[in-house]
Amino acid sequence: MSWATVPDQDFNPAHPDPAQYDSVVVGDMHEYGPLWRSGEDGIPQFRRNGTVDYPWHGRRKRVLNCERSY
Repeated sequence: MSWATVPDQDFNPAHPDPAQYDSVVVGDMHEYGPLWRSGEDGIPQFRRNGTVDYPWHGRRKRVLNCERSY
């Protein structure tokens, strides 16, 4: 899972700059925790329209060097 570490207006999701996002490996079939922006108190930050402020985020495909049978 990767997420932007800069303000939305400074991030180009079509061409993500590795210096502008952070990542963590998420195991297969595992859910990930909250990605929303929060204050130091841990409470989510909200946009002017009342929605929770999420930065750009996405899953990156990982190529495995193994054979799979289904």
